[in-house]
Amino acid sequence: MSNLSEGNFTQVKALLDRAVAQTLRCFVFSFVVATGVALSSPASAENISGTYVGSSSNGAFLVEIVQIDGGQLTGRYRQVLLKPSGQIADTNAALSGAIDNGMVVITIEPTDFLSASITISGTFDGQALRLSGGRNGATISLNLINADEGSFRAQVANLTDKANQIRQAKLEADAVVKMESFIKSMEAFSAHSAAQLGLFAPTEQKLKAITAQMHSALERQRAIIGIGEADVARGQISVWINQAEIEASQIYGSVDAAYRDFDSKSGPFLTKLASAVPGCEAVVSGAVAASDSQNVDRWKSACGRLLDNAEIFQAHVVSLRKSFTRFAAVWDEQHEQQVAIVRASDADAR
Repeated sequence: MSNLSEGNFTQVKALLDRAVAQTLRCFVFSFVVATGVALSSPASAENISGTYVGSSSNGAFLVEIVQIDGGQLTGRYRQVLLKPSGQIADTNAALSGAIDNGMVVITIEPTDFLSASITISGTFDGQALRLSGGRNGATISLNLINADEGSFRAQVANLTDKANQIRQAKLEADAVVKMESFIKSMEAFSAHSAAQLGLFAPTEQKLKAITAQMHSALERQRAIIGIGEADVARGQISVWINQAEIEASQIYGSVDAAYRDFDSKSGPFLTKLASAVPGCEAVVSGAVAASDSQNVDRWKSACGRLLDNAEIFQAHVVSLRKSFTRFAAVWDEQHEQQVAIVRASDADAR
C-alpha cells in the first residue's frame, strides 16, 4: 500500500466497491428467483381447483373441485351412463377429500336416498386427474382432464343420441314382432273365412229342401180325411211341420251368429290394415327405411307378406259379406213360406 499514491488508492477502492455491489446484486437476484421457485412450484402443482371431464364408450364424467385451506377439497361429481336398454342413468353427488403432493383422495357421496358413499384415490399432475376405487363390487376408474363443462355437455348429448337410436331400434324390432304376429293371425283368419265361403250354398239348399218337405207334409196332411185315427195322423204331421220350421230357424240362427262373430273380428283386422298398408308400401318401395340396419330386411319381408295377405283377406271379407247377404235373402224367402205352411197346418189339424 505504501507504493500506492493517494490517487491510485482511491481508484482501486472504487473498483472494489463496484465489484462487491455487483456480486451482492447477483446474489440477491439468485436468492429471489430460488425463493420464488421454492414458494410457487409446490403451490402450482397442488392447485387442483377446477373442472375435469372424462368419457368412455357408454359414459360421461364430470368432477368440479374447489381446494380450500390445508389441501382439503370439496365439490361435486356427476356421471351419465348409457345402459344397454337405451336408458340414461344420471347420477349427481357431492364430493369431499384432500390432496397432498399430487396424491388425491376423494369421497363421493350420492344424493340418492340410502346410496352408499364411494372412496376413490389417485394422482393429479397439474392437468390430468386419474382416480379409481369403489365398494361392494361397484368400481370407478376415471381419467379426467381439465376442461370446461361444455365438453361434458357435448358428451352427454352424444350419449343421448345413442340412447335414442337404441330405443328406436328396439321399438322397430318390437313392431316387427307384432307385425309378424298380426300377419300370422290374419292368415289363419283368412283361411278360416275361405272355408266358410263353401258352406253357404249347401246351407241355402238345405233351407229350400226343408221348405219343400214342409209343403209335401202339408199336402199329405190335407189329403187325410175323417176323424179318429185321421185326426191323430193330421196332428202328427202338424207337429213335424212345426219342428221343421224350428230346425230351419236354428240353421239361420247359427249362420247369423257365425257371421256376427266374423264381422266383429274382421273389423279390427281391417282397421289395422288401413293404417299398416300405406306404411308397408313405403317400406317395400324403399321410400322409408328402418333406422336400424338389422331391422331393414326383416321389415321388408314382413311388409311384403302383409301386402300380399291384405289383398287376400280383404277379398275374403267382401265375399263373405256378399254370401251372407244372399243367404239372408234366401232365408227371408224360405222363412216366409215356412211360416205360412205352419199356419195352414195348424189350422187343418184343429
